[in-house]
Amino acid sequence: MSSATTRVTLVVYVDKDGQKQLELPGWGPSMPGIIESGIEAITFLGELLVERPYRDIADGPSELTLVDLWNLDQSRRMVQEFAGYIVDKAKIDELLSQRLGTALTEWKPDTVHYMKK
Repeated sequence: MSSATTRVTLVVYVDKDGQKQLELPGWGPSMPGIIESGIEAITFLGELLVERPYRDIADGPSELTLVDLWNLDQSRRMVQEFAGYIVDKAKIDELLSQRLGTALTEWKPDTVHYMKK
């Protein structure tokens, strides 16, 4: 199994039709991507850094474990997605450490969610 991951920034905003999401590649500054997309947002609600073990949700496994993390000052949010249904906290901590390395010291795991296709 490959350990390659895909990083995206999910921007949440409101336009005249209601709340929507825009997925941008990578974890860089989101404003250039928002401008290039041509969306006509009334309000930006925030952004979420996402890292997943597949390129596109359609390519994802049938079961996912999603770990919600906040940076230490709670100004940024991240979701780490892992294939499978993982309930063992020690295993989740190990996977987070493998994926984030020393950057994990800047983030605090919050909630674990489970999804099925």
